[in-house]
Amino acid sequence: MNAMSNRAQPLHALLLSTLLLPCACGDSGGGGEGSDEANDGTGDDDGDESSESTEYARGITIDVLEVNQGVAVPIVAGGDWVPGIERNSAIVSGRKALLRAYWVTEPDFEPREIEARLTLTYEDGSTHEESIEVFVDAPSSPNDIQRSFYFDLVEEEVASGMDFSVALYETEPSSAPLPETLPVYPLDGAPAAVGVQSEPLELEIVIVPVHVQWPGCSTTPPAAELLQLFEDMMYMKNPTQSVTLSIRDEPIVLTQTLGSLWDMMAPLQAAREADGAQPWQYYYGLMDGCTTGIDGAGGMAFSTPPPTQEVDWQRVATGLWYGDDQWAADTFVHEVGHLQGLAHVYCPGKDADDPDPEYPHDDGEIGVWGFGLRDLQLYNPTAAHDYMSYCYSGNWSSDWTWTKNWNRIRELTSWNDGASPARAPQDILVGVIPDDGSDPLWWIANTRGGVSREDEHAAVALGRGVDGPTRALPAAMHRVADGDATVVSVELDGQPLEALSVGGLDVPAHLLSR
Repeated sequence: MNAMSNRAQPLHALLLSTLLLPCACGDSGGGGEGSDEANDGTGDDDGDESSESTEYARGITIDVLEVNQGVAVPIVAGGDWVPGIERNSAIVSGRKALLRAYWVTEPDFEPREIEARLTLTYEDGSTHEESIEVFVDAPSSPNDIQRSFYFDLVEEEVASGMDFSVALYETEPSSAPLPETLPVYPLDGAPAAVGVQSEPLELEIVIVPVHVQWPGCSTTPPAAELLQLFEDMMYMKNPTQSVTLSIRDEPIVLTQTLGSLWDMMAPLQAAREADGAQPWQYYYGLMDGCTTGIDGAGGMAFSTPPPTQEVDWQRVATGLWYGDDQWAADTFVHEVGHLQGLAHVYCPGKDADDPDPEYPHDDGEIGVWGFGLRDLQLYNPTAAHDYMSYCYSGNWSSDWTWTKNWNRIRELTSWNDGASPARAPQDILVGVIPDDGSDPLWWIANTRGGVSREDEHAAVALGRGVDGPTRALPAAMHRVADGDATVVSVELDGQPLEALSVGGLDVPAHLLSR
């Protein structure tokens, strides 16, 4: 397999080379126009303390301080520390971060350079210090990187158990009296916990090339060329320390035209089993079908499976590439999102099936400022939409989706400890029952997994033996991610069956002769 697991260059090398970060903002949210001049220095970070000012800044305070690893997570609000239980999402250890501090000035504040000093203290007693000088002549604004004090932290600087403090200083001597409350944060002057989570978080995805050789179409998708873009988009939109993508050596070859993307699920599940895939791995079929959609769909996930090991065979999805690399990457992240347990998100004018009614932000907006650790774009909370919506242009992760993915990635990563249970292969009968009454699609998946034991999915199949009474078999039913069908799955026990019914449907007899 061709594999990829990248670490991008430090943020500061990129931030300082950019006059103004591009912003997927539109006109809503955030105030004012961005500056066209980059700050020409990051302060004294060379250990020469003799040049550092010791005069606290006058007439300016910090109102909000946030950590952004993809979505903004305030750790200071209104000048007060925000405890972990009140935060909108988690902070990931071992992942780059952009730390931004927003200022508030007094009415008589005179425009001038102000220095912000960040001190991080680690559990072993070591410290890391950074400073930055910003010319403050306008209100702070989240839609302009230069209208905040910002610090970039590389992976090893974001650690569980770390504390922080930030202080503001004058860069020139001042005769004005000191404020009653010093511009030190937290306000009591003592370092406070950043609240970084310690859990390992990894995503592992196998890209399965699909060679199309049906009448009128003979194609091979450019999987190797797309790998970096796919990895970047998955990393930026997920709270993970690493994304490992690999390309399966053996492609799936299709010689007959697909009736729908459902026809891809059985061969993808067979590929998982043939490879001895691990429960935490996702499989994604990439194909060029000489069309922008098959039966109206450009991508499809088998299900939104629960975070349990027995349903690992369900972690398969597929998507099209037809010349638009970014669209293909967005589809990849969206369909894998379904496999991470995410439903659709509603956005105006787009007919997404079964959107999640618990989504908290209006019209599918992301709700907080997003930031791309690799593309360096800011994403406006009221202009960008969640990537699980069908509003693909400029889509991003909301803090709600980020938190759900953090929980899912944490759980699946915890399985990768060498202690996964050994399971014997068994046959699982799978049926896709369309809502429109058309014929169901049935197949047998041979897998080391089983059906979901989650209460919301649990069902019972009734089978009549050839020489015995009717018996119950473990079964499950769930709605498909695209909302136009129900999937049933039944664990077959290897004993001969004369008849089988599940969900009120009789299973075709030829499937029972295996």
